[in-house]
Amino acid sequence: MEKKAILAFALSMIVFLLWGLFYTWREERIGERYNKEKATKATIEKEKVELTEEGYINGSLSSDPDLNLPIIKDIKKVDKKDIHVETDLIDIILTNEGGKIKSLRLKEYIDDNNTPLELVSNKDSDELKLPLYLESDSREITYLLNKAIYETPFEKLKLSSSEPDGTVTFSYLNEETGIKIIKGLTFHNDSYRIDVKTSISNPFAGEKGTYRIYWGPGINSGKDKKDRYSYEGPTTFVNNEKIDDKPNKIDREARHEGDVLWTALQSKYFLAALIPPRGRGVASIIRKETDNNSSGNKDINGGISIGLEFPSSGREEKIDLILYAGPKEGERLKSVELSLEKVIDYGWVRFLAVPLFWVLKFFYGFTYNYGVAIILLTIVIKVLFHPLTHMSFRSMKKMQNIQPQMKIIQERYKNDKQKMNQEYIRLYKDNKVNPMGGCLPLLLQIPVFLALYRLLAVSIELRKAPFIWWINDLSEMDPYYITPILMGVSMFIQQKMSPSPPDPTQAKITMMMPIIFTFMFLNVPAGLVLYWLVNNILSITQQYLINKRANV
Repeated sequence: MEKKAILAFALSMIVFLLWGLFYTWREERIGERYNKEKATKATIEKEKVELTEEGYINGSLSSDPDLNLPIIKDIKKVDKKDIHVETDLIDIILTNEGGKIKSLRLKEYIDDNNTPLELVSNKDSDELKLPLYLESDSREITYLLNKAIYETPFEKLKLSSSEPDGTVTFSYLNEETGIKIIKGLTFHNDSYRIDVKTSISNPFAGEKGTYRIYWGPGINSGKDKKDRYSYEGPTTFVNNEKIDDKPNKIDREARHEGDVLWTALQSKYFLAALIPPRGRGVASIIRKETDNNSSGNKDINGGISIGLEFPSSGREEKIDLILYAGPKEGERLKSVELSLEKVIDYGWVRFLAVPLFWVLKFFYGFTYNYGVAIILLTIVIKVLFHPLTHMSFRSMKKMQNIQPQMKIIQERYKNDKQKMNQEYIRLYKDNKVNPMGGCLPLLLQIPVFLALYRLLAVSIELRKAPFIWWINDLSEMDPYYITPILMGVSMFIQQKMSPSPPDPTQAKITMMMPIIFTFMFLNVPAGLVLYWLVNNILSITQQYLINKRANV
């Protein structure tokens, strides 16, 4: 019975991993199809009238009732320029054309070219829709908000521990119409948080309307591989619920209203989140763009933008929010509060994954090697479960001892299943063997195993984290397949030390398990394979000691 439980668990893991491979393949095919459709739509869109200065001035958008406002004529009387902001964590390039983010690089995280990772994915393709672009109900006002050349005294801002905070302010005033816009971005030296405050004075605004502010389209993630263990796309936390809008399920726009705490666009390890003030009554907007990304960077979310919609009550409007653009580090996300740390998807085993992560970080604190930390964490888990595992192995040993008698019963009553089961029960009772004795300990360990499995799959701490010699990145597969092969060998040894199933077919399937798992783990992140390998080695050692004591 124990062998059946182990076999069932192994088969479940095979289904789990095969589904992961199928899911990844399916998402890649959907992504390829979406990119082709996006490129086709982009070609069509270019043939249409775009939001350009020429289009407005020549009256090609004459369906708008407010196009007679003379707001376009003087938007370029200030010279266009870039402003460089540097903190200990980020390098940012701002543009005074609309007061938007042109580039945002993370100094502590590198891409495959060993340069700071760039989060802005469309910086070379569409300057109109750079992060923090604004929209209003009027297309003309929208154009003004994003194409006006704002005045700013800043050329560069460098923060440090002695000067931890700083604000870059942009201002625009159209003297002919009285339209005034002030946009301030406050940076913090030790944080990925940016406070964004925008004030819009528009004498021509109606009594009611809306303004929207966006991040996107897309978020760059370098060349991090997508996998089934982590969700990538837009996520909104609204009405105390985390909602994932899968990009391939969005037609043009998704909308969430209620108590919106934040809306975010995330890749496997990074995110950009827009966080509104509480009680403002904003809506989260997820938009699918048709613009083609020509930046050359890997843009996981393609044409997806996330935004917040603020209701406007008149001619004076203030739009305040927090932008978090950076890594999915649990402690940093938690410091922002508002449940932003829940963007890290540990699944239903989160209650176990979080404390396991604390222990992993603790071990890293004095080993400075996440591979060693994984080994120590695996040992701790094995020690904690030693009593249960001991019970399981002892039960398996007892089952192994009565295998000859079970085979006799099986042969004698092969044509009478009912009698065979009765004899099995009598044999268990006479030898004080519980056929389920090995199942319960195994079942109790499954949630911990899945929690650690999920933890190692999504933790940014393992990204580009070296272990030993040939393993330079625990988040990527073993380049020489050494650890998966060793893991397969360890599984084979475990099988030889365990009782063989009485059923020949079941025995053949069991013998194939090490081979199947070895091939399935060839492309699994090295950190996960390392955990499984160490766990197998500890199990072999434990089973050897139990068997030795039983033979004394």
